[in-house]
Amino acid sequence: MIFRRNAAFMLALLPGLAAQPVHAQQRVDHLESCAPSERNADFVRIRNGCDQPVSLIFWRFSLSAPITRTLQRGEVFQEHFTGDSGWWMSTACPLGYDPDPPFLLENTKVIVESTYRCVSKQISMLH
Repeated sequence: MIFRRNAAFMLALLPGLAAQPVHAQQRVDHLESCAPSERNADFVRIRNGCDQPVSLIFWRFSLSAPITRTLQRGEVFQEHFTGDSGWWMSTACPLGYDPDPPFLLENTKVIVESTYRCVSKQISMLH
């Protein structure tokens, strides 16, 4: 009787334990090392040198909303600046992933310092 209760208790825990490693595997490093940004007085350019598509989010604060693009391998995103276009930030995650923490003004420091990670869109939709 005691064994059955303990076995039932352990079996009840298994789904939660099994889900944890999958959740942990859904977080990956960003791809800025193979999709670096280049800035000069006239533009920001980001080239996907990765071996996979990159989900890029770019926001120049003079714009009303961020620009979201999927960059295929070798593809280049370029945003031109005119006059004092202001400050900008961007993230580069594998396709199907979002930056973690989310791409919000309150997370500027983490994004600009490139200390963010990327989380599966399935997981990010749960938060």
